[in-house]
Amino acid sequence: MRDNSNTFIYVIAGIIILHFVVGFVWLIFKLSKKKDKDK
Repeated sequence: MRDNSNTFIYVIAGIIILHFVVGFVWLIFKLSKKKDKDK
């Protein structure tokens, strides 16, 4: 049961990190698109 709980915590942590990374990359992409438009 403890291993199962540990895996569950790792899955949640992985999803949170993945969501943060995707959001960060999307923000950079949006800013890069804006810069290209200004040029």
